[in-house]
Amino acid sequence: MPIAHCTISSDLVSKAETGEVIERWGSLSEQPTTDMTINFVRAELQEGRPYQIIANLFLPSVWSEKSVSALQLGLAKALSESFSVEPKNVLVMTTILSSGFVVENGREVTW
Repeated sequence: MPIAHCTISSDLVSKAETGEVIERWGSLSEQPTTDMTINFVRAELQEGRPYQIIANLFLPSVWSEKSVSALQLGLAKALSESFSVEPKNVLVMTTILSSGFVVENGREVTW
């Protein structure tokens, strides 16, 4: 259940085919893409420290530290490569979700 919510600057919207991002992410993190999800939204306005892409990555607590590292680094690299953005302009923030803190199909998911 790796889920990434990515806010991208408006000038990047047409720069990449988003279908390639998830394939790169899976490949770079050595994980199957079958349970991965990426949502993209356009940033209408950004103030302060500028980032061209800000990603919030949500992972269940069952992932090992090694897998978490691979998934967040893989996502950062996939976004950077797919949108032709320097790595310094991509920010990935990871949130680890505890068992029972996800609702899917109307039911709490536990692991």
